Amino acid sequence: MRYLLLVLCIVSIAGHAGHQYQDLDIQEISMGWGGEGVYVRVHNDIEIMENCESPYFVLHPETPLFSENYSLLLSAYHAKQKVGLYISGCQGVHMQLRAVRVRN
Repeated sequence: MRYLLLVLCIVSIAGHAGHQYQDLDIQEISMGWGGEGVYVRVHNDIEIMENCESPYFVLHPETPLFSENYSLLLSAYHAKQKVGLYISGCQGVHMQLRAVRVRN
């Protein structure tokens, strides 16, 4: 019985896992008018995931490590470095950004 519960927990966690995009070039970074977040659009053709409707990624101020992720986005944009973006679900029609990785 314990084994079955463990397997069900692992499967349910994997089912809610997000999606990671690799080797993206940032096209633009903008702020929401109402301070609702930072919007990111990339040059690359991407598959819009998780039933979202917009090609924009949004990073909300409530996201853990918001300042650090925002700093990484700005640094990568100005240095023209590739990024990896991890999303988890949608926020409205946009893909909800959870983590940023700068690529060399």
